[in-house]
Amino acid sequence: MINLIATERKSFGSEDTKYLKRDGRSAGVLYKKNGSTQHIVFNINDIFMLSQQKNAVLNISVGNETGIFIVKKIKNNASIPVMEQVDFEEIGDDGFVVVDVELLFEGLPSEGMLSKKQSSLSVSAPATDIPTFLSYDIEGVAQGVDIFASEVLMPQGVILKSEPNLLIATIIPKPPIE
Repeated sequence: MINLIATERKSFGSEDTKYLKRDGRSAGVLYKKNGSTQHIVFNINDIFMLSQQKNAVLNISVGNETGIFIVKKIKNNASIPVMEQVDFEEIGDDGFVVVDVELLFEGLPSEGMLSKKQSSLSVSAPATDIPTFLSYDIEGVAQGVDIFASEVLMPQGVILKSEPNLLIATIIPKPPIE
């Protein structure tokens, strides 16, 4: 788990954001379990690799308060490779978080081809054991078959939060070769 030491953000606006970037810092928002929010500032180098890691879990300290948070959203600058803001959500007492996990399809259908309708599913998972992906084996599945979220096997301890009847894929006819 990554440890992040932050300070409370006291000034706002485009000028302040410009100075943060210049000094190698970035802004963030902590969304806490009790519904409150706290604006923070942190050294960008401390979490730079998070931009490459989905659903990263951090131990964040602000003053004398510490909590365990998950990265929910990273806002990047469109013109230069700089994180402008990171939103963090505090992990509940049960240690579970609701996250979107990538959905992968393996194998080949018996006929036809795969038409993906969803690229991820929402699940509740232990914060320390979030799956990097969910897989569904389409090997030998017949043309015309619809595949629903409820048919994806969840790893132990992971609970599907997407609607069970959510259509995630269909096996469709291959287009004619011209």
